[in-house]
This record gives sequence, structure tokens and C-alpha cells, in this order.
Amino acid sequence: MRRVKVFLIIFAILTVSYLVLAFSPVDKPKYCGGFDSSHAHVKVAGIITEVYHPIAKLKSDNRVYTMRLGPWWYWRSKKWQLKVGESVEVVGYLQGDLLFPVVIKTPDKIMKLRDNDGIPLWRGMHRHFDTHH
Repeated sequence: MRRVKVFLIIFAILTVSYLVLAFSPVDKPKYCGGFDSSHAHVKVAGIITEVYHPIAKLKSDNRVYTMRLGPWWYWRSKKWQLKVGESVEVVGYLQGDLLFPVVIKTPDKIMKLRDNDGIPLWRGMHRHFDTHH
């Protein structure tokens, strides 16, 4: 009988601990898709040096950034394309040398990839496009 009481007490303590931790407010990034969007936007201007979708390299001064462009089908649906040698201005989130663009501006177009919370605009859209071509 004593073992049952000890077990029930331990079980109750563990259950309460779990519930407290599970439902406690925690500061989380606004979007957890590979980066922390709680940081401020950065603006980087430079030249595109490589494009291997979904990655592009951007050289600004003496630094090279790896940009995460998102899925090719989203770009295709928008008829967007980046070209090597093209001048761009990027507003986005920076983590080390990884740049997650919110907006990419070229001399002739503005490409919006994420909303102000860092959530990709393509999220949930893949079912609307033919991804087999």
C-alpha cells in the first residue's frame, strides 16, 4: 500500500510539472522556418554571383551572403528570375551569412517573399501549382 502512495505522489508531481512547462508562455520566434524572425530586418545591396535555386549568392563589399529564395515553383508562378551580375537590394533576416529575404529589389522589379512576420508567402500554396514541370 505504501508503494502505491509513493507512486501516486511521484506521478502527481511529474504530471503537474509537465502541465506547468507545457502551458507556460515562452518567448518564441515569430516564424521557426529555419531562422529567428524576432531580429530586425537588415538591408544589403550587392551583386548576384551565383544562382542555384533555391539558393543564390550575393556579394556585398567583401562579404558573400547565401540567400534562401524559397521554392522554385513559387518563383515560376510569379515569373521571377535572378541573373548573375544583377544588382539587387535585399531586405531580410540575417543569421550569420544566411540571408532570408523578405523583399528583393532589382532595377526592374520588386519580389516580395515573406510577410512582415517572416512567414513565407508561398506557405500552403504548393497545392495550387503544377510542381511536375
